[in-house]
Amino acid sequence: MNSNSSFEFRLTAIAVALLGITGPVQAAEGDALKSMITPDSSVDVGGGYVDSDNGYFGEYNGLNEKGGYLLLDGDIKTRDDLTGTWMRLRGRNLGLDSRELRWDHNRQGNWGYYLEYNEIPRFEPLDVTSSVLGIGSTNLTSGTVTVPVDIETKRKRFSLGFDKMFASNWDFKVDFRNETKKGERIFGAGGFGGGGINFLAEPIDSTIRLLDATVGYNEGKLNLVGGIYGTEYRNDNDALTWNFGQAGALSPIALPPDNQSYQLYVTGGYSFTPTTRGTFKVAYTKAEQNDNFIEPMLNNTRTDLGGKMETTLVQAGISARPMPKLSLSGNFRYEERDDKTPIEQYIPYPGAGQTWDGMNEPRDVKTTYGKVEASYSLPMGFRAIGEIQYEQKDRNTYTFRSVSHREKTDETSYTAAVRRSISETVTGGLSYTYADRNGSDFFTNFVTPAVQGATPTVLGSNRYAPLTYADRKRDKIRLSLNWMPVEPLSLQFYADDISDRYNGDRDGTGVGPRKGEQRVYAVDAAYSFNQKWQATAWYNFNQYKWQNTIPAAADTWKEDGDAFGIGFRGKPHERVEVGADYSYSDIQDEWTQQSPTAAVIVPLPTATTRLTRLNLFGTYAFDKSSGVRLDYIYDRFSTDDPTWNSWVYSPANTAVTQPSPQKVNFVGLRYFYKFR
Repeated sequence: MNSNSSFEFRLTAIAVALLGITGPVQAAEGDALKSMITPDSSVDVGGGYVDSDNGYFGEYNGLNEKGGYLLLDGDIKTRDDLTGTWMRLRGRNLGLDSRELRWDHNRQGNWGYYLEYNEIPRFEPLDVTSSVLGIGSTNLTSGTVTVPVDIETKRKRFSLGFDKMFASNWDFKVDFRNETKKGERIFGAGGFGGGGINFLAEPIDSTIRLLDATVGYNEGKLNLVGGIYGTEYRNDNDALTWNFGQAGALSPIALPPDNQSYQLYVTGGYSFTPTTRGTFKVAYTKAEQNDNFIEPMLNNTRTDLGGKMETTLVQAGISARPMPKLSLSGNFRYEERDDKTPIEQYIPYPGAGQTWDGMNEPRDVKTTYGKVEASYSLPMGFRAIGEIQYEQKDRNTYTFRSVSHREKTDETSYTAAVRRSISETVTGGLSYTYADRNGSDFFTNFVTPAVQGATPTVLGSNRYAPLTYADRKRDKIRLSLNWMPVEPLSLQFYADDISDRYNGDRDGTGVGPRKGEQRVYAVDAAYSFNQKWQATAWYNFNQYKWQNTIPAAADTWKEDGDAFGIGFRGKPHERVEVGADYSYSDIQDEWTQQSPTAAVIVPLPTATTRLTRLNLFGTYAFDKSSGVRLDYIYDRFSTDDPTWNSWVYSPANTAVTQPSPQKVNFVGLRYFYKFR
């Protein structure tokens, strides 16, 4: 054997040895790559059973009645390796009223389109019994027999879209949606002269259409997107009539009118340097509502509102890092909402002493917003952050208004924050925000003179105003911590504390909003025992308080909400996977009324709402391609909300109640099969 042969033999032996080491690795990588290129398709089929009728568990998923249900899901995928063309058909909840179906066809980096169909039900969670006839139609009458009434709606949504990428960094995308909604919802009208509440059901038969088309350009430092977004709403029911109770003054009632809108916009960004980038957006929106009135106007000058709203938006932003430790950003936004609806006399002139004159009031609003932020890296891992925000709203004014009014409101907020990596396992941040809202003087309302068109001279009360107009000072503290004491354990803590102080006093009486408080605390934890067993836990606390003074009393409202949950996932056997999730929430609403002249507290009933849910699942794999899954859900809803206990309805034999508690058990068993 010559030396060359010996050398070749040694190389071959080394190659064989290396192949023995790297071969399995390459094979595993090849399997992973193949899985990414040709992922699994799957089909799930089975059945489920709900043990009782319910209002809340099945409100939107369609599992609202006792009985059996078909469980059917599917995800079919194919790929042409030569062209990189994908086709995918996905179906979810195909046996339920909340079914979804979508088909995608695309070629990577070139073109794509999709078709999608969804059904979205909504079953009324309140129990209704009534003798009203014609529910679901536009004409209601009173019968003599009281029966349970089913109130529900169903939306059917059809969507399609297409996108295409062109040479020279251009792309085009269009999405269209057509959504029909049919059914009915609980409705009503207040009684007159001490009469009860008229129970009504609004008939729903409407269509919403949305169109969003964009053209994009992206090349290096510059990216641009221009588009049009249009909406259309059509209601096949224009009015609701009825002939019982206190119907005379409010029958017929106009139902939501047809309307349409479109928006033209351009948005983009430009990188001036590797550390400086600017963004912008310019948009123009026009919305119209010119559906015919259900009855002619008193002066017969118009047959429709002629509603027209034009909105112009300009915004710009810039972010920069002038030094390695310093980051700066700024944003500016200006929006002008111009209400061009014609002003007409819609209600007869009321005569002397009223704060309204029967004319409609178009609302113009100009909003100017700005924000600047600076962030600087300090020694020892600290980062200091400062932020200033400013917002001004400028509104039009009218001589006669039913509530107090101010032309301008200004709000400025200042935020100081610090963040730090406390150690290799702990990071945290603390911020404080102070915000102050005030504005121009409040207009004192005038009352109407006896003769329409005469100069008003008598001042009205300016005691009440919308909450968003009131002077307010806000303090907000936020704390966040992330802790990983050991590698398998992670903890996150978050807290918000907000305090609002209002100066709602207009005329020295002390009447108006006084203060509000909000506290939010959240803790999340995750622990991995090993590769086969993991656990999670969380807790949230929310508290809201509100105090308002009215002429006869001081109102206080408080809501406390506690919620927690735990869960785990495990794989006790190579063929078995199990999991469980448990959650519980408790929400309490309290109201009190106290006279400002006497220490008399009048508490209203406290409303407590609780929700408990337990989800259990287990899967068993017969082989790599098939297996079974078992699901169990326990859901309990309870409330003692007094809202529905004190109303008197017309017709008199009508009742609307909130069943409590509601307990539901659901069991589902399905077979799954995976294939390529």
